[in-house]
Amino acid sequence: MSAQIRLMLSGMLIVSGTFCAGVGLLGVYRFRYAMNRMQCAGIIDTLSLTLIFLGLALYRLDWDFSFKLILIAAFQWISAPLSSHLLAKMQAQADDGKGEHFIVIDETENGGNGNGLS
Repeated sequence: MSAQIRLMLSGMLIVSGTFCAGVGLLGVYRFRYAMNRMQCAGIIDTLSLTLIFLGLALYRLDWDFSFKLILIAAFQWISAPLSSHLLAKMQAQADDGKGEHFIVIDETENGGNGNGLS
């Protein structure tokens, strides 16, 4: 692959990742409810991070650098949904108008242990 094509592809990936992050930021401010905001932020940050890291790895073509980017992305892919889930669970328990926007199922009432694995 020639250097010019590689540079153009990496630039397009980085710009598209930055565009996705900007659209996600706009969505976070545009949506009204916290659950919608968390979903928007969780999906967009993972997509934009993936596109930007692919662009950076393609630009450098260094295995050590690419491996570090993959480790950072893997940590983000694991931690972002987990933190979004915990924040959503906390918001669902603290919200007074629960019935207006979503249904909360209390698993402990049905003999479950509350972690969804019963």
